[in-house]
Amino acid sequence: MAASNIGQAYYPQHPFISQGHSPAHARTAAYSASKRSAKEGTTFAGHLQQAIAKPPLTFSAHAQTRLAERKIELSEHQLQRLNSGVEKARKKGARETLIIMDEAAFVVSVKNQKVITAMDKPSMTEQVITNIDSTIWL
Repeated sequence: MAASNIGQAYYPQHPFISQGHSPAHARTAAYSASKRSAKEGTTFAGHLQQAIAKPPLTFSAHAQTRLAERKIELSEHQLQRLNSGVEKARKKGARETLIIMDEAAFVVSVKNQKVITAMDKPSMTEQVITNIDSTIWL
């Protein structure tokens, strides 16, 4: 090390400088990217909301078959109640829950926001339901 470097701070090269770009170019590129993002309507807050938004409750192919076979029809109000039950289960830390509502029961994967199966009242007679960690009555 040369004597002229003594007492001087060492700063590693900025990645943009090593690629032949100046630090001003790096600031300009970041600024233009943020402006472009703002023009497109995608702000950091928007991206954050998308990342934490829960997907809508879906029904597996098996659950759809069971709903059709057992002639279980859900109104918009019942779907909202089912969603609120899933949210209650999520807040309690449940992974797989049995939701009993009106004349039907649903096994739901809370993590995947997916109804796994559905049963009507006659189908619930003398049934053993396994692989659930919680039950919610709505």
